Amino acid sequence: MYYRISVTEFNLGFHSPKSKRCGVCEKFKVAKKTQTLMDDIKYQFDVHQTSKRNMREVRNEEKKNKGLPVLLFDLQNVILIPHANISSLFYLRKLNVYNLTAYYKPKKQVYCALWSENLSVRDGNDIASAFHKILPH
Repeated sequence: MYYRISVTEFNLGFHSPKSKRCGVCEKFKVAKKTQTLMDDIKYQFDVHQTSKRNMREVRNEEKKNKGLPVLLFDLQNVILIPHANISSLFYLRKLNVYNLTAYYKPKKQVYCALWSENLSVRDGNDIASAFHKILPH
């Protein structure tokens, strides 16, 4: 109903973007459109574009060179446990669980490091320790 009224009575349209833009690109686009483009936004955007081009070159090189060892990794969002749809449980203190997943491309192996906040936190040393455990020796 909202869609029908918006389109027929107010002559509004809905557009789904073909690709998602990151925050830096969107900030630059809006600043350029509203003519509030500042030097720091322009510099940030230029650095971002250079970084994007470099990553594409590395990715294309990696596709050509099959022997190049590549490790892809992601630190998942914090997992709160326990999870239940009970309102009284919502307000209780939950345990944070961290998950670092890595994919080692030459061997096509997936590694996962999982730890909770009672063992350690999520700082650089802990992530480095997780990498040390999962990196191929």
